[in-house]
Amino acid sequence: MSDLIRWLNLCRLPGLGARTLAEIADVIHCPDALPEVMVRAKPRGKAVCERLEAVWGSDRLLDERDVSSLHWAETPGCALIPLYDAAYPALLRTLTDPPPVLYVKGQVEALHGLQLGLVGTRKPSPSARQATDLFAAALTEMGVTVTSGLALGVDGLAHAAALRSGGCTVAVLGGGVERVYPRQHQALASAILDGGGALVSEMPPDTPASARLFPRRNRIISGLSAGILVIEASERSGSLITARLAAEQGRDVYAVPGAWNNPQALGSNRLIKQGAKPVDCVDDLKEELQSWFSFWAAANPHAASGMCQARVAPGEAAKEADETAHAAADVLDPAMRALLSEIDHSVTSIDALVARLNRPAHELSAELLRLELEGWVSSVPGGVVRLR
Repeated sequence: MSDLIRWLNLCRLPGLGARTLAEIADVIHCPDALPEVMVRAKPRGKAVCERLEAVWGSDRLLDERDVSSLHWAETPGCALIPLYDAAYPALLRTLTDPPPVLYVKGQVEALHGLQLGLVGTRKPSPSARQATDLFAAALTEMGVTVTSGLALGVDGLAHAAALRSGGCTVAVLGGGVERVYPRQHQALASAILDGGGALVSEMPPDTPASARLFPRRNRIISGLSAGILVIEASERSGSLITARLAAEQGRDVYAVPGAWNNPQALGSNRLIKQGAKPVDCVDDLKEELQSWFSFWAAANPHAASGMCQARVAPGEAAKEADETAHAAADVLDPAMRALLSEIDHSVTSIDALVARLNRPAHELSAELLRLELEGWVSSVPGGVVRLR
């Protein structure tokens, strides 16, 4: 009987939680290890031990869902990775309650790069969108895999920005990998696979997404990652759950400071008060990740060799982007440049612009429309914000 059949049967036993399974994983290869396994399962109660003993020697799968999952795993590009397997991500294995099984669609190798989780609100402000693009692109340039939850808002923006920068990205789902949620991100999920990334879940492939599974998904995002960067989060954002789990797992928690009057940033600002490391620029993140680069390179010498070759250094990337933006602004006429210089990355009202520039509102409105069409600003409730 294969170890995998024994393991899948154990995973189905009521009363055997992830922590107990993690203790059993290191002896699953030994058919004669039942007495030791019983000792480890004893605290779970007599009934659990009896069920465990009954299934230990079974030579067939006890649940039809696992039969379907094994057939699914035979499809090219699909993998079922049990906790005891060498292909199981090393950082995730260190959790006290690691997922007993991972279902992976795409490149399993994507799970073994140095990862950072990018999470945030489902309704990001323009400045949060800009920050997501900037940090996801910079991480990709550093050779770091961007990991997130494929949700609307910051999650999806982070995946897309990593792909645009030529990197791979990992999406952890709150359902099965064959039931992409939300449906609006079906195309994004396909792009992640085409870009050499992966979709990951601890649930069987055809499991529908549900709210009760999202906290479990969040612990995998943080568990796979060296740290979590919260771009923008309201006081009740699910991103705060991910940040809390990351802290409990011993991961670093970073947050981008938001405007004091932005309700979408109240949660992320509170994280900073509670000890999360504020990240104002790409170089801050580069310095914080340096120790992780060393740790990961030592643990993965083959994969790490040349990891950052042919990449632009983060500081140089930010400088280059800044220089490009200034060069592009130079093509605007003087009046447009003056208007752009008065627009903040937080909301700037039309009345404020009229007062600052001493120009009529109808003239400014026409020029703002042109700036918006060219991608310099975005109209939002209460005024406009600068995008670059």
